[in-house]
Amino acid sequence: ATVDECAAVGCDPPDWHASTTRDGWKYKGDTSSDELSGHYLAYGAILALAPSHPSAGFAAAAIRNVAKAVVRANLTLLEPSTGIPTTWGRWDPAQLDERDWSDERG
Repeated sequence: ATVDECAAVGCDPPDWHASTTRDGWKYKGDTSSDELSGHYLAYGAILALAPSHPSAGFAAAAIRNVAKAVVRANLTLLEPSTGIPTTWGRWDPAQLDERDWSDERG
């Protein structure tokens, strides 16, 4: 949702940050597991349908880099600007076994 859309319905607008690795790019903070799943689906489609396209290398690197970061952080997606876990990017079994998270196991 945009800032204006959130003002109309009462949600929190996305938290955008300047990329530290790509000039002029921004990324959305507090990414959820659903958003990450959607990105992985798109990256996989690029690799399957256009493996020789220049964007295939970017897609493969994105999958590899995010997966490595999640594994290094004990199966948790960390907000790059703060190093704090995102609200919904948590797959650590100990975390998911807590009663507050048990309904999120899928």
